[in-house]
Amino acid sequence: MDLISLNNFLASGIVISPVGMFSVIGLLIILIVLVAVFCTIIINGNKPKQAKLESGAFVAPSAQSVQDSDEIIAVIAAAVASMYDGTGTAAVIRSVRPSIRPNRSVWSAAGIYENTRAF
Repeated sequence: MDLISLNNFLASGIVISPVGMFSVIGLLIILIVLVAVFCTIIINGNKPKQAKLESGAFVAPSAQSVQDSDEIIAVIAAAVASMYDGTGTAAVIRSVRPSIRPNRSVWSAAGIYENTRAF
């Protein structure tokens, strides 16, 4: 290799390397933006639509929901009683409150169930 071809080789390498690096970084930035946009679309698309109430409006629970909650409390009490059956201790249920349901997808809930279930 003579000196002229070596200079041309180095000059082309000095030009091509930054062009390649900037194009890869640019494409990664575009990919990150696209993924972020799709995530916001998916998250906003899965939110349940809530009925808007006028200010001061109060919706009383229906009789069916009260009856269902009484049945659920009876089932919980029976399950606790059967757990303590034969141990000699009496179980007392002081209050029953609904848990706050987290915003999890079905797949997330299935993963949590799979990883926390008994052997």
